[in-house]
Amino acid sequence: MRPSLLNRLTDLIDFFIHDNFRQDIDMHFKLRLLVGFILVIIASVLSLLPFFISIEALSTDIMHLYFGFAPPLVLFFSALLWMVRRGHRYRLAAYAVIGTGAAALFGGLVVTGGPANTGLIQLLSVVMVLAFLMLGFQAGLVTAILIAAVNGLLFALHYSGFVFVDVTPDSAREALHIFHWLYTFAILLLLVAIYEAMTGRLKKERDAERKRYLHMATHDGLTGLPNRKCFDQTLASVLALADRNGSKVAVGLLDLDGFKPINDRVGHEAGDVVLQVVAERMKAALRKSDRVARIGGDEFGLILTNVHALQDVATICDKLLAAIAEPIDFHGQPLRVTGSLGIALYPEHGDDDQQLRVLADHAMYKAKRSRSRWHMHSPDDHHGDMPDHR
Repeated sequence: MRPSLLNRLTDLIDFFIHDNFRQDIDMHFKLRLLVGFILVIIASVLSLLPFFISIEALSTDIMHLYFGFAPPLVLFFSALLWMVRRGHRYRLAAYAVIGTGAAALFGGLVVTGGPANTGLIQLLSVVMVLAFLMLGFQAGLVTAILIAAVNGLLFALHYSGFVFVDVTPDSAREALHIFHWLYTFAILLLLVAIYEAMTGRLKKERDAERKRYLHMATHDGLTGLPNRKCFDQTLASVLALADRNGSKVAVGLLDLDGFKPINDRVGHEAGDVVLQVVAERMKAALRKSDRVARIGGDEFGLILTNVHALQDVATICDKLLAAIAEPIDFHGQPLRVTGSLGIALYPEHGDDDQQLRVLADHAMYKAKRSRSRWHMHSPDDHHGDMPDHR
């Protein structure tokens, strides 16, 4: 089957699975197997009718058996689909599918000449394999032992001289024998296709889950920006690359002015909105090669790459701070914050990421104290009288 067809098949299977079962990936996988098997059973039972009609030598007894058992089986398995769709008990549905499937096969085996003469016996292996997949090793082993025990009992009856009912006419026996093998092959092929589709979907879901957890570990949950840990790692990588290329990098720390009064007077919801809007504005104002991160509270970190001249930094800083200073609408109420930004350059001011962050931090404090919006570190700056403002 083509991948697109496998995806559609998995989408069809997922339609019958309640959202409650999707929280656990392993449980979701087992439910997919269960639903897939139910759909295969329903399709296989319905597909028997045109085949039986095509065999002219088939006895009326087989047709009566088919019309006597096929509709109840289809209704029963449809009810199990409905139960899973409604979010009811998975294991009960799994046991019902395995038990009913085994019982139906044993019933067909008994009326078609017994275990030594029927072509249905090979389908019991499918039931045992599915029991392991859907119920786990222990329950699957118990199911396999029970099926093997019943099968062994039927073989014992056969070799002890017991004569099983055989509704199969001799003229149709060869055709049915071929059909049983083709039928078994088709069902196994469908089950393998379902298993392949679900395994592929499971891998994609686990990869997506892994990426989501990695994103959560390295990004701020409120703004979606990289967090301090990610900022530090990125800065170290950028400086290493700049060292090899001989390029310049600007490291900036930005603190919001006027944020605390908004948080205290208007409320934390307003503060959250301000942080989210500021984060979006900063991303829009920076170049694609630049980086911005939320490193704590209302403080943000900047990494400006490909700095060719000081004017490049000045242009970016002015654009960034102008964007932040625009009023922010909060339920019709305009909120205003500004930013104080400190910049340190690599390699002019330092060649170590930690040193550059410290220098940028002091430069930010000087910008805040002098109300100059942004300040670039200078060798003339004195830091000893600058307390930690955070």
